[in-house]
Amino acid sequence: MIRKTFYALAAAGLVLPGAAQAQEIAFPNSESRALSECVVLSTSGRDRLVLIRWIAVSIGAAGSMQDAVTVKPGAKEAADRGMGALFTRLFTVDCRKEAKPLLEQGDDAGVEAAFGQLGRIAMGELMNDPLVDESLGSFVQYADLEAVEAIAK
Repeated sequence: MIRKTFYALAAAGLVLPGAAQAQEIAFPNSESRALSECVVLSTSGRDRLVLIRWIAVSIGAAGSMQDAVTVKPGAKEAADRGMGALFTRLFTVDCRKEAKPLLEQGDDAGVEAAFGQLGRIAMGELMNDPLVDESLGSFVQYADLEAVEAIAK
């Protein structure tokens, strides 16, 4: 279950903030909502950066990304260690009470939804970086905007 939750964290974290705000998280139950609230309130900007770094280096492992993403030696292990420590702290200390019922029930969907919210918040914070915003918008110079605008006419 924990490995599956990490994968869900990564997938949920990659939703762009606008889309994330437009979509309400579908918490499968009140326990999942409680865990989400605890996880969000128990993490700092630094914790969310640990999550985003872990997602980034994990994406760099994909064969299709290796020509675009370079992960420095040791960065993957450092990211895994940081994420492991964060995940452990949240489940065993900060949000133990909220996590316990979901873990006892084997409620993977509830845990994934709770951590999905954290991923959305972390990605939203990253997207507020002006350099990220500029980088995301730079593709427009290669788009045929006249062809796109012609559709509206």
